[in-house]
Amino acid sequence: MKVKSRLKNFGKQAGFISIELGAVLGVILLGSALAISRSDMVAAKGDEKALVEDIGIIVEGARQAAYSEENRFEDVTIEKLSELRLVPERWGDGSTANPHNGSYDLSESTATSLVVTASGLNSDLCVRGAEIINKNFTATCSGDTLTVTAS
Repeated sequence: MKVKSRLKNFGKQAGFISIELGAVLGVILLGSALAISRSDMVAAKGDEKALVEDIGIIVEGARQAAYSEENRFEDVTIEKLSELRLVPERWGDGSTANPHNGSYDLSESTATSLVVTASGLNSDLCVRGAEIINKNFTATCSGDTLTVTAS
């Protein structure tokens, strides 16, 4: 008899247990969704920061190199900046330098105007990077390419 009453009680409690289990799973799923969305935002901010810092390093390095070249930007290249150790050495070949494995290029620079081109970016990073960089320089975004002009 005791076994039958225990089975009846277990059957009555099974619904309650499944409700608890559903609530716990719901809380876990909600927490996971929030954590994933926040980690994506943190990663995007990290890419923005890396892009802006890289552009700043290139501009400062190019200004130093141009100063030694009688203030001319047209002869300054990423490779030359790397040789002078004004930018990281791994950028020396001009490829896979930016946060999305694209490249930085200075080939559009003139004697008096420094033009830094970052290609291979995703469009969101390009737009956000241009907005931040526009506070100090002229920056435009076209597709996956960010162009920054400084003097």
